[in-house]
Amino acid sequence: MSRYLIYYSYVGTSYSGSQRQLLLNKAVDSKTVQGVLDLVLERLWRRQASKTVSSSRTDVGVHAISTTAHFDFTPRLSTSPHPTPAFVTMGVNQILSSSKNHSYLRIQKTRVVPKTFHCRYNANRRFYVYRLCVLKPEVRLSSHRSVILDPLVPVAERCRCHVVGPRLGSPFNVEAFKETIRLFNGEHDFLTFMASPSRCFPGKQTVRDLEASVTSGRPFMDPSYDSLYENWQFYDIHFNAKSFLYKQIRRIVGTAIGVGQGVITLSEVQHMLDAPSPDNWNVRLTLAASTGLFLRKIDYEEKDFTFPSEVTDVEQ
Repeated sequence: MSRYLIYYSYVGTSYSGSQRQLLLNKAVDSKTVQGVLDLVLERLWRRQASKTVSSSRTDVGVHAISTTAHFDFTPRLSTSPHPTPAFVTMGVNQILSSSKNHSYLRIQKTRVVPKTFHCRYNANRRFYVYRLCVLKPEVRLSSHRSVILDPLVPVAERCRCHVVGPRLGSPFNVEAFKETIRLFNGEHDFLTFMASPSRCFPGKQTVRDLEASVTSGRPFMDPSYDSLYENWQFYDIHFNAKSFLYKQIRRIVGTAIGVGQGVITLSEVQHMLDAPSPDNWNVRLTLAASTGLFLRKIDYEEKDFTFPSEVTDVEQ
């Protein structure tokens, strides 16, 4: 048996989330990223294959620039050769490319890992970036556009960022937004910022050591190609931690947007952090859109890829 680690990317709006779904009557899961990977590997091996294990779970609409999964392969005969990493990468991509429904998923590379390696538990840090598209203060909206910003958004940015405009005539306060994001740096109990807290057991499981920062972002296309770009300023919100709670990032970004729009104050956010509780989530806040969130990379320590004394069966 050989264990393979695949690095892959996908457009989240094309799938019903990343995690495999258990369907009734043994129906085939072709709607999730993991379900599609399992189906493609079965087709590649031309038989029932080992199910993939993913390193992270993302919601519907969340994209991945680079994430990972592992799977095991055992040849039919002990004397049969094991597929090379290059064969896995090329074979999976060839099948995906031939499918109209799954052309938004790509394998970036494959490597053979020790049999003790686990893509989820061996992950050292997970890195995300959230793209925010803020209407410039000098842009004046006509009354019929005061709420609907969509006609002003470049088509290349659709479903790839979260759009923010003025509220009650006041422009978005970018500095207040940045100051709010800085509050979340360090070790905190993020219970308030976890959706569906019933998923978590009491105790230390909601404590996370988080790094968060805001940098100037950039558009997907050259702004000279679309005059609508002149209306917007882009920001990238970077997050990294060993792991995240359910919808934690989207709640944090939604909270910072709320401060930037004057919905709540910075002191109210501090209270949400200082007194972690599902009851302390401010109901005036909204969850940031999933389509602005990108899983950027999964980080591992190189020592976890070191094989023990036995020699791998796979040609590298």
